[in-house]
Order: sequence, then structure tokens, then C-alpha cells
Amino acid sequence: MRANPPPRDGSQAAEDPAVPGPVLLLCSGQRSGSTLLQRLASSGPDLWVWGEPGPGILALREADLAMRALSHYRSREAAAEVGHAGPPGFIAVVLPPEESYRFAVRAWFDTAFAGVPRGGAGARWGFKEVRLGRPFAEWFVDLYPRARVVHLVRHPLDVLRSLLSWEEQVPRWTPGLTAEAMGNWLTVVDSFHTEGADPPWLLRLSYEELASAGADGADRADAVDALEGHLGLAAGSLDRTVLGRRIHRPGAVGRRPRVMPGDGEVARRFAAMATRDRVRDHAERLGYRVP
Repeated sequence: MRANPPPRDGSQAAEDPAVPGPVLLLCSGQRSGSTLLQRLASSGPDLWVWGEPGPGILALREADLAMRALSHYRSREAAAEVGHAGPPGFIAVVLPPEESYRFAVRAWFDTAFAGVPRGGAGARWGFKEVRLGRPFAEWFVDLYPRARVVHLVRHPLDVLRSLLSWEEQVPRWTPGLTAEAMGNWLTVVDSFHTEGADPPWLLRLSYEELASAGADGADRADAVDALEGHLGLAAGSLDRTVLGRRIHRPGAVGRRPRVMPGDGEVARRFAAMATRDRVRDHAERLGYRVP
């Protein structure tokens, strides 16, 4: 038995070395600046970044890895027997080879996400998530060796401050959801805390680099230049003015000024977090000061 050949239809799954792969934006929890980064990356003609696909994407990874492992563990010896003996051999655990599942998952992504709603001919696709970390990124790059991944992080107390404002202004946003979102911050940041140099497929950015600039705008320009270079986009192709137009919810309400809680309330809620010490450790490693 042999693996299915890769697609020959020009899709990204064919791994054409001249075509950059899809883009994965992994952001550390809600209110990390994920939508700002998504809008910026989608502002040129060559890339469209879809929104958060949710738990289904993680389930797809788990199914792929489970089937690959099952095929590796149970199928090879039985497949060899069937190859010699035909159907009279022991076929009960014969499965397609491991590469079949890899190609199938790539075909799913190319089918589901490749039809971008805007952009130039041949525009690439990507998506962003706020709950997925490095293990997902490594799996995705295994599927698409020319993929590019960006990890975005924000000061955890600013994330918490924004989440607390949601508790007051967003229907059905509860303290429990705030705790869950802060857990996402910790989980994603922790997953990217690895030793040694980053792989070439990974770019780290901070919300502060994107949203805050010096008097001459040099910090912001450097961050956008780095993003364009990492994603294989033409220099100057992204619309820098996106960074000055913050949108935190759909519709007109998303453009209204928000009332943000004060430092005292943020400090009180942070002190009550069971994971505060781990959050503080990671924050300080990232260069953030946490009182």
C-alpha cells in the first residue's frame, strides 16, 4: 500500500516551493490584540486571515494524530500480510498509511479556507486563534512546511483590565469567562516558553509593539516591517492606518469609547487569581512589570 499523492491542483497542500504557505496567528487569550493583528495582516491584497474556528480545529488535530498513531501501531504488519496473501490475510486492523491522514487534513484546510472573500488572484489564507499554542503550531507546520506562525502577547494586567470592562458592558460576559480567558493567556504563553532559538517559521510580537509607537512611529513601523517580511508579503503592502482604528466588538458599538476599570480593581482581581504567581513569572520573563 502507498500513500495518496499530494494534490496537483495548485493548492497550497502541493508544497510548491515558490508559493509561501498559509498563516497562523496564535494570540495569548482574548483581549490580546488578536483582531487588530488579524485586520492588519488582512489589509493587503495577498493574504486573508479568517477568524477563530474554535474547538473544532483542535479536534481535527487530535483526530489526525490519533489516526496516524493507530495506523503506525496496528496496520503495518497486517498490511504487509495482506500484500502477500490478499483478502485471506488478516485484514481486521488494516488501515490506510499514515501519510493518507496528513494529506486528508491538508485537503480539508484547503477546501474550507482557500476561498478567500477578498484579495488579489491567488491570495493566501490563514486564521487566528486565542486558545491554541505551540503544539498546534508545530502540527500545522508539519502539514504545511512553508507555513508561517505569529505569536502575539499582551501585558496580562492590560488583558485583565479589558476583560473586566467586558464584565460591565458585554451581555453574558461573566467573571468565570474572565478567569477562563486569563487561563488562555497563561496556557498559550507557557507553551511558547521553550529553550533555544525560535524556529524560522515563528515570529513573536507584542500588542505594545503594534499599538504603541514612539513620537516618530519607529516602533510600530519596525513591527509591521517584521510582520511583512516574516509572512512573505511585499514591503509596504499592509495598511498601517488599521492600527489607529481599534474595534473591540461587531457593529457600531465596537467603535464606542469604553469605560475601563481602575488600577485598584485590576490589582484586586489579579491578587484573587489562583494562577497569579505563574502569570507574574511569565510576564516578567517577557519584560512586563507586574506589581
